[in-house]
Amino acid sequence: MSFGIDIFSDGLISSGGGEHNDWQKIEHGIIGLIPRQNEPIIWNNPRAYRRSKQGPYISLTDAWFEFMISERGESKCSWNNFEGYSDEPPAVNLIADAIKQNIPQSDLENTAIAIDNTLNEFQQDSLLKGFKNLGFTKVELLWRPIAICLHILNQFGRDKFKEYDKIAIVDFDSYYPELT
Repeated sequence: MSFGIDIFSDGLISSGGGEHNDWQKIEHGIIGLIPRQNEPIIWNNPRAYRRSKQGPYISLTDAWFEFMISERGESKCSWNNFEGYSDEPPAVNLIADAIKQNIPQSDLENTAIAIDNTLNEFQQDSLLKGFKNLGFTKVELLWRPIAICLHILNQFGRDKFKEYDKIAIVDFDSYYPELT
């Protein structure tokens, strides 16, 4: 089975497929509960939200934004929880952790992460390292327009296109509109 994951401005889309089972899952507004000291972040689990004293939350969108604005891919997300504990983990670790908790099988299978064309080599390398540090062994990055084109070819079949036909991909979901 293979997985495809696309992180976009306010969530993520994941899809997978094997011989007899194709699926797709869309998650909007993924938030993580800021942990107490020596606890992990819990992503998108309503049963884990604290009822007594609500602590701050971090969104996957914020982690992705922090990651995107750092040209070297070394950005960190910082917070103080209600107990006074503060932390500053790398944004790539938060991104990988959010994906792992929302799509648990993704660290065991071939996983392609669709990325913006604007990610430079430092950011791509940092993203790959973040996933590998969290146990993803078969992760690859794929530019979003290429992933969209492959999806179109998979949906409609190559026989729908002639030899010199071209496919134009207009991506409005990246930080800048992209035409490929």
